[in-house]
Amino acid sequence: MNATIIKGISFNPYINLALEEVLLNQIEDDELILYLWQNQNTIVIGYNQNPYIECYMEPIENNEVILARRLSGGGAVYHDLGNLNFTFIGKDSVFDISKNNQIILEALASLNIDATISGRNDLTINGLKFSGHAYYQKQQKQYHHGTIMVHVDKEKLSTYLKPHLSKLQSHQVKSVKSRVMNLVDVQASIRIDDVSKALIQAFSKVYSEAKERQLTVTELNQLEEIIPKYASREWLFPRRMKSNFNKEFVTAIGVITIEANIEADKIKDIELYSDMMNPHLLKEIKEVWINVGFEKNKLLQSLKQLTLQTQEQEAMVRVLTDLFMEEQHG
Repeated sequence: MNATIIKGISFNPYINLALEEVLLNQIEDDELILYLWQNQNTIVIGYNQNPYIECYMEPIENNEVILARRLSGGGAVYHDLGNLNFTFIGKDSVFDISKNNQIILEALASLNIDATISGRNDLTINGLKFSGHAYYQKQQKQYHHGTIMVHVDKEKLSTYLKPHLSKLQSHQVKSVKSRVMNLVDVQASIRIDDVSKALIQAFSKVYSEAKERQLTVTELNQLEEIIPKYASREWLFPRRMKSNFNKEFVTAIGVITIEANIEADKIKDIELYSDMMNPHLLKEIKEVWINVGFEKNKLLQSLKQLTLQTQEQEAMVRVLTDLFMEEQHG
């Protein structure tokens, strides 16, 4: 295996997220990349999220904070230079999420920090979250990325991100900043550079002969092509649509918001927003529901067109259909 370390070249989120996509596109068959990067004063929302739901818009409109959208699913996060982002990138044949998590835990252990994997996408210390993860897959390539909060400004985090009441209640806390912690809270002297070095050492221990490399000419050229997409309003903000059905549902796999225009008992238009981890499924559901009769059996029949790869996905589309129909006819 060719284990490679790449460090970010900017604090600009549009460059960093574009580079993440470039590295995924250009990954070699036997290569596994650890990409370490930082964003300055940025809100990053998941692929299926609506910033008007997830964020306080005034700071964004006043250019106090940058809004960015990633390819992966999951929820909104705040990045500043007190946060370190990691991305593991590779083809399916060499990719192992459990090893990725172990690298992070071993890196923190080397800094005398005892962390725990919580659920599918969080790392915690004493029940408080300091690292959230998300995932993306494209053909036979995938990445696993996340945050590591070292000394993030939690006041700004609370100023920019809207707390979701159901999530706060499930964690028995009063605010979003009460759910999270920084590594400096348990290791006062720790710095970003300490965590970065520890991750590189742990990665090199698991994958011997890991080496840092610079970006290739091909990668740099593709980067210039992709950056404008991440900075565009079309990518960042949802399209405007006429809707006469608006409802939010809290499910076991995430919060789902439905906006639809229903005319003559048909779904003429629909948008689905969610912090669920799967970035592609809602888009596929939306495509098969357009112009379908607004009846439970017809909606379920249309979902058979989807290529569902897990039992969780199959259960999710049924739950979503039931919630949609119960709300409309219940």
